[in-house]
Parts: sequence; structure tokens; C-alpha cells
Amino acid sequence: MSRYMKKIALLTSRNTDEHVMHESLLEESLKAYPDVQYQTLNWDDESINWSDFSAAVVRTTWDYTKRPEEFLTVLKKINDSNTLLLNSYDFLKWNMNKIYLRDLSKKGVSIIDSLFFDEKDFNEKAQSFICEQFIVKPRVGASAEGQEFVDLNKLIKMNESKNYQGSHFVQPFIEDIKTEGECSYFFFNNEFVYAIKKIPKDGDFRVQEEFGGKLSFFTPDAEELKEAYKTADAVRNYSPLYLRVDAVKTKAKEWKLMELEAIEPSMYFGHYANGSNMFAKALISRIFS
Repeated sequence: MSRYMKKIALLTSRNTDEHVMHESLLEESLKAYPDVQYQTLNWDDESINWSDFSAAVVRTTWDYTKRPEEFLTVLKKINDSNTLLLNSYDFLKWNMNKIYLRDLSKKGVSIIDSLFFDEKDFNEKAQSFICEQFIVKPRVGASAEGQEFVDLNKLIKMNESKNYQGSHFVQPFIEDIKTEGECSYFFFNNEFVYAIKKIPKDGDFRVQEEFGGKLSFFTPDAEELKEAYKTADAVRNYSPLYLRVDAVKTKAKEWKLMELEAIEPSMYFGHYANGSNMFAKALISRIFS
């Protein structure tokens, strides 16, 4: 395909003030490509003609969790136009609900124990977890929103209330995350590019910057990288432009996947100097392939 001017839509949301943003670095990196124009657009702007764009990249659409069906409708509209949606519609739809963890487990990915409220014998399974504290998460959620830190008694009461069935799931709290942190491994076009370690502030369990988490670049060892690649390979059929593989080390020093972020993950460009340039390069290669 001959190279000519391409227009890219970077999808965002209307209210991002509560989030730490690194997207200006990506915008600067895209300026290095004279045959590309980009616009940052609200995903729910009904005035947009998506066919005007060569590609639409889902970036900071953090409010989609409050309107998931509307979000999927817009993504489907983009997908049905002549616009290249990145990541793909099928992949985004699959990744939206954390039930995808079951699929990854079946493919051999080492996931942290995850228990969904509609499972049989929920209480018995919860009691079998070797931990004292649990984190209850929405199946559709981002940036630690809606998460609750509970003990076993509270967890059983939540299950008996029936209010969380179909909408939430549970993971044991890994104590070592307070000191060892949570690790994010970034893949662009199926290749590992860099990793970031996130450690919560004292007295908190959330690692996100918005809650005071301390972030830093780190180099994973061979075993960690092997497990991260195993996760990326499990979704290779979707041909993702980008992935963020979030994992922790258990007390037994076992690598465990917490979540696979493919919809609107922060890339933490501000913590890795070349990150935005590498992402821009990966994006351009997809658009002009």
C-alpha cells in the first residue's frame, strides 16, 4: 500500500481529571510522522463520522465501565465502518469482562486464584484460599474503581446477599504486593517492550498513581518474561496492537497474572523515556501495513 496521509482518532473520555495522564507524550511522538494526523476525541461524541479516519485507537476511555453496552455499541459502529479499530472489536469485547480469566487459565496461563460470585460452593472455595484478606472487584472495571478490601466473614455475607452475582469476582490479597509490588509488562504487536513496577503507598493496597502508588521502570528476569509471553501468546489470535500484562509474585514466589489489560490501559509513558516512541512506531506500522 502506498503511503499517504492517514488520520488517527485517539479515543478518550469526557472526565479524565481524576486520572494521571501520559498521553501528551504519545501525541508528541506521533508528530514525528509527517504523513499522519491525529485527533483526540471523546468516544461517545455522536457527531463523529468514523469513516473519516484510517484508524481509531482506544486509549483513555476510562468512563466506559459506567456505560459498557453503550461503549460496545460505539466500538461496533467503528468496526463496521472503514476504520481500523485497535485493539479489535472482538478482543475488546472479550477483555471487557474479567470472566476472561477463566479462558486464560484454560490456556495454561498462571492466574491468581479468582472466584466468581455465581460459582457453586462459593463459600467453601473462598475458605480454601490461603489468605486473610480478599479484594472484591467488578467484572467490568478499571483503575481500582469499585474495589473492596474485605475479610472472609464479610466475603461470605456478600455472597449470601446475592447482590454481587454476575457483576463481581474475588481475588485473594497477596501481602507481598505491599513490598514487592505489582508488575506491568507491555507488549506492542506481540513483542515485549518494557516493564513497570508499582508499589502501593503505606496503608493502601491500590498501586495506581491516582492513589499514591510508586511507579518505576524495571527489568524482568527470564522466568517472569517467560510467563508474561505465555499470557501474550494466549491472545495472539486477536493480533493486538498493545497489551498490558499485570502480575504479582505470591509468597511462594510464583508468578501469577492478575489482569490482562487491552482496552484502555495506561502505558506509564512518563516512567519509561522511550515508551511513547515505541508505541507510536508500533501503531504506524499497523496503519501502513
